[in-house]
Amino acid sequence: MAKVAYTIHMREITQEEFADEISGKNALVIFGGAGCVNCRMQYAIIDQIAAELTDRKIAVLKLDVAKATDLVSQYNVQSMPTMLVVSNGSVVETLVGLKPKPVLLNKLSVIG
Repeated sequence: MAKVAYTIHMREITQEEFADEISGKNALVIFGGAGCVNCRMQYAIIDQIAAELTDRKIAVLKLDVAKATDLVSQYNVQSMPTMLVVSNGSVVETLVGLKPKPVLLNKLSVIG
């Protein structure tokens, strides 16, 4: 049986789109900001991971903390990057700070 290729790529969403975008899905939601160096490093790590997860269907969604203030408050985001691991539409874990590739692979392997 052939693998179904699925390219993981980050897509920026608004807080108004958030509920629909994670509803019933597996996702990694990243709260970051334009001036956040650690966020840019995290995005690069996620780009590396994408090549290794071609058989998984995981949405990777970015939220700008300056534009998603309601969600920042709801999920108690106090540092960037903060990532929500979402399984079937429910947040199952929150990751705070820059995470290395092995940690993210482990977290995403559980939901994908």
